[in-house]
Amino acid sequence: MTSTTSADRAIRHESGFGRALRGKLHQFWEGRESSSTKASLARLRRTVTSPLEECTEIWDVVLPDLPNSMGKFGDAPTFEERAAHLCLALYATHQQSKSASQHVAGNRWGQSVNALAQQVPTTQTRFATLLAVGEFAELSNHLMSLVTQMRAKDIPTDYVALGQDLLEFQVPSRRSAVLLRWSRQFYNPPRKDNRTEQILNETGE
Repeated sequence: MTSTTSADRAIRHESGFGRALRGKLHQFWEGRESSSTKASLARLRRTVTSPLEECTEIWDVVLPDLPNSMGKFGDAPTFEERAAHLCLALYATHQQSKSASQHVAGNRWGQSVNALAQQVPTTQTRFATLLAVGEFAELSNHLMSLVTQMRAKDIPTDYVALGQDLLEFQVPSRRSAVLLRWSRQFYNPPRKDNRTEQILNETGE
């Protein structure tokens, strides 16, 4: 059973984890034309629904530079390693054959799913199924299904924020907070108020 102390450590390490994840995404984008980057992304795509411990072919991509909230390594992947693997594999799927970056800071997961729902009526049902997930191992298929549709509709998302959510989801006491966050982003996405729109129109932005 995960203790409150472990939960606190995982949450405290989110910023370091976010920086590490941002660095990996930046490397992928900057090296997107190189054969080595293309090969790494292809390997990640093949492992998106598999446990990290069974995917030795992508350990060299996922493991470097990640912090460890537990302070020591055991026989199983850390929270950070699992979150990074799933996040990067989803990104690799989303980015495939796309000229524009599918990682866009500020496009939070629930907001991106909401944008998809405007075009694909079955999205809300898929989202509700995602919210019923109880374990980290169950997430990959549901997230993969939504990401595949986002890719088809050219809807990007914030993969650093998603990775941090996936890290936090693994702490039992924080799981409901992550699902509530996604729900708020989906059902109540930020909108410009009339005064903001008027100012933008007046300034020509």
